[in-house]
Amino acid sequence: MNRQFPLAGLLRVRQVEHDAAVSRLGRTTALRQATTDQRMRMAGGLAASGTDAVDAASLTAIAAARAAAGSMLAALDAREQEQRLEEERAAAEVRDAVRRARGIEKLETRHRDAVAAEELRLGQIELDEIAGRTGGDRS
Repeated sequence: MNRQFPLAGLLRVRQVEHDAAVSRLGRTTALRQATTDQRMRMAGGLAASGTDAVDAASLTAIAAARAAAGSMLAALDAREQEQRLEEERAAAEVRDAVRRARGIEKLETRHRDAVAAEELRLGQIELDEIAGRTGGDRS
């Protein structure tokens, strides 16, 4: 029996795919978290901004600033939602990579067990031959 697992190359490919999927998930999670943090800071700043207008011009400026901040907040919300979807896709890729690798890993385990069983069988045959040559009689 061939001692080397015939699908070892494919198993390595599957492990590389898994590592790449995990890395991608980490990047998408970090991006989404950064966007969430930015949105939270902006929302906090918008809530904390004062409305102390002393004249019509400053009131107009405050209203314009709030409208712009609201638009930016909406854009951040949309970006965060897109990144959340991307993060979910990346997590699904990790699950798929694990599933694909698991099947080959099971085959590798079976192969390893079969090789070990064959080695034991051959060892037993050798022992039986040695016992047969020495007469096997130890009285």
